Amino acid sequence: QRAALELRHVRPTPPALRIFDAGMGDATVLARLLRHAHAQFPTVPVLGVAKEISLEDVRLGLEKMPDRFLEHPATVLVITNLNYSEAPRLVLRHIQAAAALNWHEVRLKGQTSNAYAEQIEELAPTLAFGWQTKPSPKTGNPVYVRPSVLVVYREDHKFLLDRVIPKPGQTFEAYDLIVASQPWRARMSAKFKAEKVLAPLSRSLAPDGR
Repeated sequence: QRAALELRHVRPTPPALRIFDAGMGDATVLARLLRHAHAQFPTVPVLGVAKEISLEDVRLGLEKMPDRFLEHPATVLVITNLNYSEAPRLVLRHIQAAAALNWHEVRLKGQTSNAYAEQIEELAPTLAFGWQTKPSPKTGNPVYVRPSVLVVYREDHKFLLDRVIPKPGQTFEAYDLIVASQPWRARMSAKFKAEKVLAPLSRSLAPDGR
């Protein structure tokens, strides 16, 4: 609800309204936010980038998205398992590791939410490959086996969304709205949250971002 209220103060600039969810979970918040974005900016392209390391949450989150692509065709959804310093820019910190980035682009075909849902269900092997995890040797928390980015949009809007769709190696930031409720609730020290989460996220905000 707070994120939706903040959205009322956002003034997007071309080429799109840019939203970053720093912990997608099952995408309940993100799906609601995308609905609000459509109501407030019905003709503005929307780029929604979400960080999530849990395979199950990615699956659950994608299940909520077919209706979003139907109602707001000019939507680009990006889900990534990169860490907080990498995810907003969709670029790995170490250039030599860039070749290891597992980048997958999906162009949804058809004109119904059912068609989109069926194509999203077919992504199960892709998600299983991209969202494998292993325990961190330092903390024991899950970390990615391979850095992955999934980009989803409607094929019939590819031309319109050309400047919105992220490309491998392209660096961009300037988000209009960043949602960081999930990492803020996580069991981390305030120092860790400030240095490793909030600092890199704040650097990714647009000048008037919220």
